[in-house]
Amino acid sequence: MLVPGAEKPSGVVAEEPLPPRISLIRTFPLSVNFEMTLGDAIASGRFSECSQAISTGKFPLFDSHEKAPGSVDLEAGVFDVGNLDTRTAICEVEKFEPHPPVAWKIARLGHLLVFGRRYPEEQLTRKIVALRSRAEINGAPYVPILHKASSGARRLGVVIMDFEWDGAWILAVRPVCSSG
Repeated sequence: MLVPGAEKPSGVVAEEPLPPRISLIRTFPLSVNFEMTLGDAIASGRFSECSQAISTGKFPLFDSHEKAPGSVDLEAGVFDVGNLDTRTAICEVEKFEPHPPVAWKIARLGHLLVFGRRYPEEQLTRKIVALRSRAEINGAPYVPILHKASSGARRLGVVIMDFEWDGAWILAVRPVCSSG
């Protein structure tokens, strides 16, 4: 490794930084009510189709420490992670910090449902996944996904977690920073 300001030995080529493995496509304001029920969240999203695995409550809406009274304003981000595997995609998103010190956190089902309700057109362009909500179905790990069904309708479904995410966006959230 070269020390900044040090003279380079002849014939040594400086290392170029690696390009980012993921990209933040877009951010969205998102107000989340942690008191909502699963049924209310699904109904308010007005999805044309909903997987039975979601509607039966296999996936928790939020982490227990997130259950605060009332609504909280968050920033949601959709990330393109190329063809990274799930574990690598999670690590890359959670260390992606264009504006430190507020880190991104992979979304749960509750965040995905609120996002689908607020921005219904987004799932018609790309699959959007909440990788932090995971449930075992027939012995395999699944995660919730918003996507466009073959009929063109908005669908809330599940997909096996051991997947390369090329063509899907990973949803992440972080607190809104107040300026001042």
